[in-house]
Amino acid sequence: MGRGCLSAKPPTFKPPVKKVTINQGIRYIEAIKDTFPHDPEMYQIFVGVMRDYKSKRIDIYGVVFRISMLFEGHKKLLRGFNKFLPNEMKTVNLNPI
Repeated sequence: MGRGCLSAKPPTFKPPVKKVTINQGIRYIEAIKDTFPHDPEMYQIFVGVMRDYKSKRIDIYGVVFRISMLFEGHKKLLRGFNKFLPNEMKTVNLNPI
């Protein structure tokens, strides 16, 4: 056996960058407001999470955790949020076990 076989690093795979449009973002915000028409605080909390991320008070893992808790039980919103995340991060497992 060759010595180099076990020490070789696997090639780094970078998933393709997702192109998210402004319209997708607007539709997602509308979906949040439509889901909670009598609870505008849910939208305000969502905006707060996004502000915390933008100002680097939380990282992407914190965003996923907070959004998963905020929209728990609302799979449509969680699936929609997945569109804005890197491929390796998901709020909802879209593949049933």
